[in-house]
Amino acid sequence: MDKLITKDILEMKKFSSETISKIKDLLYLIASSDTTNFDKLGKVLKLDYRSVRGIVDALVQSGVLIEVKSYGQKFTQIRKPIKFLFVSPSLRAGILNGIIPPGIKGKFLEDYIALIFINDFKRKIS
Repeated sequence: MDKLITKDILEMKKFSSETISKIKDLLYLIASSDTTNFDKLGKVLKLDYRSVRGIVDALVQSGVLIEVKSYGQKFTQIRKPIKFLFVSPSLRAGILNGIIPPGIKGKFLEDYIALIFINDFKRKIS
């Protein structure tokens, strides 16, 4: 994970050293929670909304996270927050150091299903 942060993410986007130092903390917060609210993450990490969103976008582009947007009909307000899944359940387990909070066990299954869908989608495109 350190190599990914220092090499890949920094090549994609330029972040301040303060922001870079909080990437692991952000990953931990995403891995240990069910929903993601950028304002709350910013308050916890003491970063502004743009920095948090920039880090998350870089993690999605690098292939660590999968962004699952909520779906709604035209012209209706979407009330569900955006979900972020990890590209593999083992990555989430590694970030959590094997200590899995009770409400997060279902997220491992979601990560696994997302992994299967992405692999099938890539196969159908090729």
